[in-house]
Amino acid sequence: MKINKFLIVFVIFIASCDISIQKNTLNEQKKQVINYNNINKTIFDNIAIVTIDSCEKWMLPITSFSIEYPNDLSLKYYNTEKGYLELVKLSNNIVIEQIGITYSNSNIRRKAYYSLLNSNLELEKKFGDDYATINLKYTNINNKKYILLTSILQTKNLKSNKYSGEYVVFSLIKISPVESLTGLKISFTRSLEQNEILELNKYETEILNTLNFIY
Repeated sequence: MKINKFLIVFVIFIASCDISIQKNTLNEQKKQVINYNNINKTIFDNIAIVTIDSCEKWMLPITSFSIEYPNDLSLKYYNTEKGYLELVKLSNNIVIEQIGITYSNSNIRRKAYYSLLNSNLELEKKFGDDYATINLKYTNINNKKYILLTSILQTKNLKSNKYSGEYVVFSLIKISPVESLTGLKISFTRSLEQNEILELNKYETEILNTLNFIY
């Protein structure tokens, strides 16, 4: 595959690029209004919830959201500056699908676009020719507007036995509807050996459609 020289936003690396952490705060009255017990599954069998209290405990930018996921994905909370959580699907101990959610300090669409672009310039400088960008654009997914970066990763030089071959990575910024909650960066990493289509597929968009801020 011939690709332009650039860089991918890879789930493991993307969280380290936006290191200027803004610690939003919510007063106790607002925190008490949010009832996480009312969050129900609508499509998939499982749901992950990140709460305001979790963000404070992990010393991460304050946000609050839920995301549903199917049984073939396993959930891991990062609990570190990497971000909030990841969902992983393995085959013979090799990652074939990975979804990572971290923070975006840009809650203005124009700034979010350049934040994603600048993050990738830093990653290109760090990782070189194993990464290539396909495009960076505004797009509508499930009637919702996102900033979408599509990239390619070649894993032959990665010091990890969890990945094999080439991957396509879709990185998006979801802007928070309220000033008090930090926006999100979401990355879908998929093995090209499983699916060579360089677009988000139905499986991925259905998961993305369940991602909602809680406020």
